[in-house]
Amino acid sequence: MSFYLSDVLHYPSIPNSQIKKIAGTLLNDGAVIPTDQCPQLTFESEFIPLRNPHSKLVKYMKGTYLERFFSHGELQLGTFKYFQQFENDEIGDKSEGSCLIVSRNDQITSFIKMSHGFDFYVFCCSDQRMDSRTIENFGYDSAFEIFDPERFSNSIQKALKSNYSMRSKCLYRNEKVIVGTANPNHNYARIDNNLRNLIGKSQYFIKHQKYSHQNEYRFIWQLDKDLVSPQILICKEATNFCRKVDI
Repeated sequence: MSFYLSDVLHYPSIPNSQIKKIAGTLLNDGAVIPTDQCPQLTFESEFIPLRNPHSKLVKYMKGTYLERFFSHGELQLGTFKYFQQFENDEIGDKSEGSCLIVSRNDQITSFIKMSHGFDFYVFCCSDQRMDSRTIENFGYDSAFEIFDPERFSNSIQKALKSNYSMRSKCLYRNEKVIVGTANPNHNYARIDNNLRNLIGKSQYFIKHQKYSHQNEYRFIWQLDKDLVSPQILICKEATNFCRKVDI
């Protein structure tokens, strides 16, 4: 599957304070920045409690699409490429699939600026009620609750014939810098698709702080090919795990 690299740097094992400085330099095109302006680090362990929703999962949409879902099981699934190109500032995000990965073990710390996840279908909802202004910005007038996210996800995975799925609430940061632990036997001399697996899947659930009002909870399904355009999926089974709610 496609992935894109712009920087790959290897260092001996270094502390978090040094990681922040190097990350800041990489994110500012090589310019050294003051310590107090270095990016916040996000650690994989922060995502562990986020897999299960903290509140009701609510999907907001226009009424026409709501009725199509409950009558036919029709849902639109997005892709990272689609969100990168979308012009609406509430929906579009040019940084989808891109982040700075910091992978470390006892011997080495690696910095990798990467864009990937282009073999994913994505479905976004909210982990709590949206405020009225955000709903208006999206142009939504209807909503449904996903009361059983596990079975909802499984039903769509089956319909897609997907080989892997994941889900989590998103974290919001001013910079997308993920720090994780690498397999001690990883061969850093090889530049191939295995780089995307240097750390876990948390890298797909971090978004820029400006989107924090959306309180996004994200479902992802992986296929064995690159995906560009969104897909209209028919999955009537998924409606069994959802119910209409007022907005």
